Amino acid sequence: MDINYTDYHGFKLSAIGLGCSRLGSLLGSTTKESESLLEYAVDNGITYFDTASTYGQGDSERVLGRIIGKNDQILLVTKIGKRIPFKAKILQPFKSKLRIFARHFGSASTVIKKSRSGTLPTCFQTPFLTREIEACRHRLGVDCVPMIMLHSPTEETLRHGEAIEVIEKARMLGMVRLVGVSVDNLSAAEAALVDER
Repeated sequence: MDINYTDYHGFKLSAIGLGCSRLGSLLGSTTKESESLLEYAVDNGITYFDTASTYGQGDSERVLGRIIGKNDQILLVTKIGKRIPFKAKILQPFKSKLRIFARHFGSASTVIKKSRSGTLPTCFQTPFLTREIEACRHRLGVDCVPMIMLHSPTEETLRHGEAIEVIEKARMLGMVRLVGVSVDNLSAAEAALVDER
């Protein structure tokens, strides 16, 4: 595979990245399939991987941590600020069995898709974000996360500044290398661009 690269804050960043939202997901690939996919991507020169604390209820980060973890040549980006509702959390222990059930019964897969079709709630309060940063470090198996972004903050959240300050503080303490924002609309993008941190 012929891939172009760009220097980005000390990373040799591939022009093609891999979004990892389905790794560890109830309707996504198995752990073995996910690990094979990541190994293939790394072996073929991909150096940019995107995940979030909520993807696969944290399993996306866990798989990435096992396969990529401490590889300092790779820009591993995760996002925080969304939270998993309680009713989804209580299913976590049964996830592997539910995945098998959904693969064998199409109607179960349809029910699961419908129940997950809504938008996840967000929380950008300091205690929640602080816990999330520590949880991401643990799941990824790293002392310093290459990059953490706020996940879908509103314009108001960004203009207030508290949320980005939490990640910036973690960066200053060596827990995060790069700080960013993943936005859903133009007004939030504009608010992010005027923040000079």
